[in-house]
Amino acid sequence: MKVSSPRNEVEALRAMATMKSSSQHPFPVTLYVPNVPEGSVRIIDQSNNMEIASFPIYKVLFCARGHDGTAESNCFAFTESSHGSEEFQIHVFSCEIKE
Repeated sequence: MKVSSPRNEVEALRAMATMKSSSQHPFPVTLYVPNVPEGSVRIIDQSNNMEIASFPIYKVLFCARGHDGTAESNCFAFTESSHGSEEFQIHVFSCEIKE
């Protein structure tokens, strides 16, 4: 989903709410987050272990999680700059495993 304000928490929370309300059949993915600046955030499809997308960590601009006590409390989102342009994408995930 494209966003106009990549570092805006309100916009990130709105994207989480939209995802929760419109996602009838979510598909399981594994999100890998690197622990080094040269790494990439990777999204892996759990059904076939194939990489769906990869984003260099330096292109991730903002991360947010849903507020406790809301329907989005199990959500996480990050924004990234798409293809080095002024277009920004937000990626939203819902975690079914409680911390």
